[in-house]
Amino acid sequence: MAMVTLSTGSIYYETSGIKTSESIVFIGGFSGDHHVWDLVAPIFNEHYQVIVFDNPGGSGQSSVPDESFTIQDYAKTAIELCDSLKIEQAYFVGSSMGGAIVQQLAYHFPERVKKAVICNSFMTATNMAYATYAQAGLDWFHANVSKENLIKASLAWGFSGRFLTKENIALFTEIQLNKPHSQSEMGYRAQLAGLIAFDSSSWLKEIKLPCLFIASDEDAICFPSQIKKMAEQVKNSEYYLFDNSVGHLPHIEQPELFATQVIEFLAK
Repeated sequence: MAMVTLSTGSIYYETSGIKTSESIVFIGGFSGDHHVWDLVAPIFNEHYQVIVFDNPGGSGQSSVPDESFTIQDYAKTAIELCDSLKIEQAYFVGSSMGGAIVQQLAYHFPERVKKAVICNSFMTATNMAYATYAQAGLDWFHANVSKENLIKASLAWGFSGRFLTKENIALFTEIQLNKPHSQSEMGYRAQLAGLIAFDSSSWLKEIKLPCLFIASDEDAICFPSQIKKMAEQVKNSEYYLFDNSVGHLPHIEQPELFATQVIEFLAK
């Protein structure tokens, strides 16, 4: 558990696993923090040095950027964090907005990326249903909406119907309610602006390093057909589909299978 001051702000991060081994950096998505990797990080600890951190402006402890922050700024943050840890090259795994950040890393900093895993992500934020929901989130900061109801609404987007049992809804609602750090309105605005402005459609095909693209059959935010098209554009890539009723966050719904697919890809 540590804080480091970078050019993009103060970043909270944690390291675990084998310090002398190869490093793997996990990057979470919109509004989240490093805890989204809690179920998979211990699996990777057996073979790698694992780094997780809070993106600027999320619900963790990192500082809040201004509204001009871009996905490239988030990628720069990840590189500077690696610099501070004396990591010259690493594997990078990113989910959703984190997958956009990993795309940016693979394109702008290929010498720093051994392999890239891009999970449930996008070239551009074209899902208007989710975009409408995300934009409405700005109004909720000023509306009299209970935090519990906001959490439950987000769960409906993040997980499959199969996963959203009464027990899991209660569990994840309780986890979110008990988090000590909430996302601020400014942080939400900054992350949303970066997400909406991101567009890799003109340069994704220029990525040369090995990439694994992961999709889920019941992802309501990033559709498998779009992710498969992304994989087809990157010459040195693989595509894996969770096809057994899995939502936007397979590393939470099926962490063991998620870890298995990533570890097998990294070992090739």
